[in-house]
Amino acid sequence: MTGSNAIEDESQILLWYTKSNATGNWILYTVPADQDPVPGGISFTITDAAFAQTLDARSASQIRRYTVTGTIGSIFRVQELAVIIPANYYTDQYGVNITSSDGGVRLEEGSSGFFDDAELSSIAFKWNYSKLLVDAYRGQIDPHILSPMRCPVKFLFDGGTNTIVGQTILPTMKYSAADLIAASTVFTEDEKEEVLFNPSIAANLDSNDSLDVKQAMYDLMIHRVYEGIPEDKRPVGPGSGLSLHLDSGFTDTTVSTQINTSFMKRFDNPNASWDIGGYTSAADGVTYTFTKNIVDHLIAHCKGYSINKPYTGVYTKIARDQYTSFFPDIDTSDWDYRELMYKSGGNSWTPDVNGNLMRNSQRTLMRGSDTSDLIQESNMRTLTQLIYLLENKLREKLFEYNDDSVLRTMQDEVNNMFSGWQGDRVESLNIYFTRDTNPDDGRELIVCWVDVVFRGINLSIPVIVNVNQRAVATS
Repeated sequence: MTGSNAIEDESQILLWYTKSNATGNWILYTVPADQDPVPGGISFTITDAAFAQTLDARSASQIRRYTVTGTIGSIFRVQELAVIIPANYYTDQYGVNITSSDGGVRLEEGSSGFFDDAELSSIAFKWNYSKLLVDAYRGQIDPHILSPMRCPVKFLFDGGTNTIVGQTILPTMKYSAADLIAASTVFTEDEKEEVLFNPSIAANLDSNDSLDVKQAMYDLMIHRVYEGIPEDKRPVGPGSGLSLHLDSGFTDTTVSTQINTSFMKRFDNPNASWDIGGYTSAADGVTYTFTKNIVDHLIAHCKGYSINKPYTGVYTKIARDQYTSFFPDIDTSDWDYRELMYKSGGNSWTPDVNGNLMRNSQRTLMRGSDTSDLIQESNMRTLTQLIYLLENKLREKLFEYNDDSVLRTMQDEVNNMFSGWQGDRVESLNIYFTRDTNPDDGRELIVCWVDVVFRGINLSIPVIVNVNQRAVATS
């Protein structure tokens, strides 16, 4: 403030407002704190016309609201059922009924980007949506997703997202938007032909955009379980802590074979697996990939049967009356196709003699080692749970006394903690500690060693029938 009546300490100034009975306008005054709130100082006049009413063609009964019930790091927990907006949620005058217990604020301006663009073509929408998901999984929208501590999730499920197949995945080449659309699995054949015969459709699409959502999901998993960990603290093996379940999208046998070839070139970590095909639900007529079945039932399966129970066979059953069709159109007699997918880590679903769809395996994307126990999802889940529980237990002992008696006590505690795992979740398990020194800074280390042997899994059961000739007695 300036002028002859200015107050040096502006914290002693109060703001006081009233509505003029004569004009009906709101008047805001600046008043020294040691004076009574009467008109004086500098005044600002705000007319009723300055308040803009928000307009919405919908009625309050058409709006649903989901309440945030809690947060874990960057994860928002939202109540399962929506709340119906009451009739007195809004008023005609100001858009907000402040007397309603469920009242809220309606925004006059704002946009959800391309989601609000009614004139956007399906091709442009799929392009923008794939780019948005790639940015999200790379941490460009919220970097907290890269941190296992700030975003403590254990499973990541695919939902028919896009991937790039064929030679177009070569990172050193420059491709046009039409090339990327042709190599993407999320676009239909009609959409690809439309771009082929009318390239102007893709003229406004940036060919520098990244559209491979499955690659971004895989990269996120690798970052959280391995690459995001300081080099001197990385696990010896492939890492653990996040199970990624990919799908093949809505594809036929030919495209799923192309995806298989693409995955074999890029993905080999046992924390990831992929399921081939999907089904059309008889309940709602919507077509889903088989990953939805995993989303709906895997956690309950682990809680009911233990973390290491393979999620295959009868445990995954989709009953005949629960679907109207499935894809790709393969059955148990398609030996070559099933063998190809099995060796690449793909899990196919086929109907049994009663028409029930069931998952045939639980292979991960780890390849090249038929003897490794980590090519099975159940063993990877078991490893993740083992490391998670062990690390949390050891944090309780951090900075305790450096003597052999403490180490022996710690060793006994953790072995007793996992004593029930032997013969049930794993074949054998032994945990012990040794002393070491960090070569980088010379600090003393206590190293925790875990010797674990996973339970063996029957991968196939051949049925062999020997038909023997009857013995005929001779006279």
